[in-house]
Amino acid sequence: MVDVVNISESQIALDARAQTPSSETPPHWLAAQQTLAASSNLALMMVDANNDLQGHVANETSICQTFLSNPVKAKMCAEFCGQARQRAIAAGRMITYRCDANLHCFAAPLHVPGETPSLVLIGGRTFLSVSEYREFLQRETVGGKRPDPKLFSNIKFTEAEEFARHQQMILTTASEILSHDFSTAGEEASANFTEPSLATEIRLPVSSSLAPILSAEQLETFFKGSFEQGCSEALHLIGSQFHISSGVLLMRTARRMAACAAGGELRDQLIELQLNLDSPLLNRLQMRASEESSILLTAEEQIQLGLNIDCSQAEAFPLFIGEELAGILLILETELDKASKQEIARLGQSLIVPLELARLRDAVNDQTRSLAQWQDFSHLLATRANAPETYSAIVEKVVTALGADRVSLLTYNEDAGKLICKASSGLGSGFRPEIANGPKIGEGIAGVVLERGEPLLVRDLHEPTWVADRTHGNAHSHSFISFPLLSGGKRLGVINVTDRGGNESFTASDLDWLKLFAPYAAAALEKIDLHEKAQRFQLLAITDPLTGLLNRRYLEERFSQEIERSKRYQFPLSFVMMDIDSFKLLNDTFGHQAGDEVLRETAHCIRRSLRNFDVAARYGGEEFIVVLPETDVTSAMILAERLRKAVEQHFAGENSRHPVTVSIGVSSLSKTLQNRHQVIRAADQALYAAKKRGKNCVVVYNTELVPGLA
Repeated sequence: MVDVVNISESQIALDARAQTPSSETPPHWLAAQQTLAASSNLALMMVDANNDLQGHVANETSICQTFLSNPVKAKMCAEFCGQARQRAIAAGRMITYRCDANLHCFAAPLHVPGETPSLVLIGGRTFLSVSEYREFLQRETVGGKRPDPKLFSNIKFTEAEEFARHQQMILTTASEILSHDFSTAGEEASANFTEPSLATEIRLPVSSSLAPILSAEQLETFFKGSFEQGCSEALHLIGSQFHISSGVLLMRTARRMAACAAGGELRDQLIELQLNLDSPLLNRLQMRASEESSILLTAEEQIQLGLNIDCSQAEAFPLFIGEELAGILLILETELDKASKQEIARLGQSLIVPLELARLRDAVNDQTRSLAQWQDFSHLLATRANAPETYSAIVEKVVTALGADRVSLLTYNEDAGKLICKASSGLGSGFRPEIANGPKIGEGIAGVVLERGEPLLVRDLHEPTWVADRTHGNAHSHSFISFPLLSGGKRLGVINVTDRGGNESFTASDLDWLKLFAPYAAAALEKIDLHEKAQRFQLLAITDPLTGLLNRRYLEERFSQEIERSKRYQFPLSFVMMDIDSFKLLNDTFGHQAGDEVLRETAHCIRRSLRNFDVAARYGGEEFIVVLPETDVTSAMILAERLRKAVEQHFAGENSRHPVTVSIGVSSLSKTLQNRHQVIRAADQALYAAKKRGKNCVVVYNTELVPGLA
């Protein structure tokens, strides 16, 4: 049950919750669900009319897994995903929600034609921003708690627009699967079906009495077989049923519509066909989304498609997933009557969804296989302790594998919008990557390669191309490769390879090697990026967002550590508490924005006045505190006075709108002040005394000044 309130402790674990699919579950859906979850990096699950989970949760997030194993947390889950089906059915449409863990989810009723909705698809379980993750992390670590490490083993981040696109794609695919009756295939049709091949001679009109029927075995091929196998089977099936002379199936990728299977006497030419996504022909086909019909290509469109052959007839059948053009079935030199065209359109449309799922599944499987093939390199990267070592390992691997004399690794800095060289080989002893001025996105060769997201292989620089105009002329050879490192749609960097020994040119096989290598190099760069972000997040968790100083919570913990250290090694330790004078009046007079600016500039004065080992923090409001390790009370008083003058002089300058002063109280660890609370209270009372003396001064605590504290 999704309603985890009713789950016993022994059943809470994810695997124990998996149920045998009911008869309500759409045929082949669970295989499709696994593929869609992996390709979108979202969790997906289906529940039936009884709120029972069908199969298992695909690509489950570690947060949900961990929460469901905790009875207290599981009750919170029940208020959201446990009630999602009921809310979605009541709404009669997809709903979105954010759960107690700050994870964004969606739930949508799946409408089977002619039936009352009972199945609901629940998915997502992802953060849409860093701030949401930080808020979640702060809640899980409040009070110094240490969360279960398993909580962070599979956390998902998705941009809001990407999350919306994935929702639409998943729901459209589910709708397509539900709208086609995949269960009508009979064994008789399977028995009468022989392994088809495209006819090469028969070009006669076809009777519409040959209704296309998919057997259960064929469906298994399409839903669970490889993409290549599915495309070939689909084309063979259509070719056999309709006696097609030559044909090609094109499928949409991220950047173009490209041939994935071809057959017949024109196969060799057809398998090379491709179209850019901005092609006028694709726009024309896209307009047929509401119709199950084909179009005859004009001579101009045939040229646009790359059909460099004498073709008397070319008919294109657009294949849609939802309203998006996902594929094209192109039939050449074959006369078809109206009924046959309708049946081909219907059959092609019924196959496009399982073929697209097979393509996504193959992409996920390719990534898995690549991980196995590059296990040694992954291990090598894992043993590198820091970012510079990882960068060097990537460059060394390329140098060794490709025999290149010069290799450089540039990473993309999103804030600066430019590439920065992180490691290199063969660029000379005087070359310093850290100060190299890299190109901006879209500039130079590497900048263009990263912008386009496609590798560039130049076999001969002497050939007049846009590349020749952008070279610096310092390469020893006339061949090079510039390869982008990407992760999904995220730009990570570029590897540049040039100057092979013997002045040999780089080849397509070198490019193929880089295509295998790139995902692991990209993963390493992304790991570094995530680690650096994690460090920044950790810093954000202990710093005050307005002033950039440490926050009170961290300072108090650090102060306790310094007290223990001082006692152990008999070092002096002092403490400063500082308050901006008349700050409320300043806020009331000039406004809160001016007050915030005063706080920021005061923090800047503190940073400039302290030593490297002093620890400063914003204590709250207009108060600041400073821990002074290995500092006796006399030295602390001198430093505090220097700090007071620094603030006064800073706000007395010509650029200051108004004067600002501070009052400071100083205390030190002593026989009467033995713990953190006593030292802080003493400094606070000294600060109070400074205020009573007229402000803008420093007062050191002593028992005569403030009796009774000890």
